[in-house]
Amino acid sequence: MTTQLASPSHTGAFRVGARSVAAALFSLAPLFAQGAATTDQFTSSGTGVQVSGVISDNCRSGSMFLNSSAGATHAPTNSPPTQQSAFAFVVVFGFNSCTHTFFSTAGFSSVNIQFAAQDGNGTQVPKSVTVSGNVPTFDGADTISFQVTVNAVGLPFQDSITEQMTVPISSTNSVSVNRHSDGNSSSATGSVSVSTQILGPLPISTVFGSVQDNRAASVSITH
Repeated sequence: MTTQLASPSHTGAFRVGARSVAAALFSLAPLFAQGAATTDQFTSSGTGVQVSGVISDNCRSGSMFLNSSAGATHAPTNSPPTQQSAFAFVVVFGFNSCTHTFFSTAGFSSVNIQFAAQDGNGTQVPKSVTVSGNVPTFDGADTISFQVTVNAVGLPFQDSITEQMTVPISSTNSVSVNRHSDGNSSSATGSVSVSTQILGPLPISTVFGSVQDNRAASVSITH
């Protein structure tokens, strides 16, 4: 769901590779008042990528975040796990100063995600990663289309990440994401294109992130 919101309040942070990246994750009041929650668990080992980018044009300012991995196992609530070729989770949020509204949208998919890595082979940190796909938002009202190409910068380092984020998707609902990874990473830079059917193309700049060879990784999404 792409949400046009009128009253934000707080900020949070993303951790990308071994770095903390400041990003505006609003906390809304009430944060969420929803019924029975559904949790989707994704686990993987091997190649992964995490990217943040800055949204900026004459009217809009904000951030995007993407986490993706190859060869993920998807375990939905009350359903048997299935093996998928790749997984991607995308968040977009920000403020439109021309319309004086906030926007926030998020979604994930393990279907029709194209994931390619150079010289990684699931056994070492890749030199580059390209991932693209179309991710439906949590209520199916919008679709986030993306293409990411990043290249490793510098030497690999050992990296262990545990993080939690709350993403508002309406004035009363939010999504909780818990992520853990343990392995080796390299910092990465590159290019990102993101658009949604409602927001249109989003101008992304200042891209930074990490490419990873994970011994173990998991993403748990409660929505």
